[in-house]
Amino acid sequence: MASVASTIESFSGNMKEFVTYLIDNQGLSSTLYLFDVQAGSEPFTGTSKLTVSDYSVAIM
Repeated sequence: MASVASTIESFSGNMKEFVTYLIDNQGLSSTLYLFDVQAGSEPFTGTSKLTVSDYSVAIM
């Protein structure tokens, strides 16, 4: 995980692996549907800035 003062230049993730983890380990119901994917920032204190030059989601 990046520290508060660092910059993340690139990110790639697998939502299926993440959702499977939530079902298997955190009690998420397997009958729910994912219908929206968003990105953003959430400052702990003060303000934050999110600059995006490319954003894509592939559903397979």
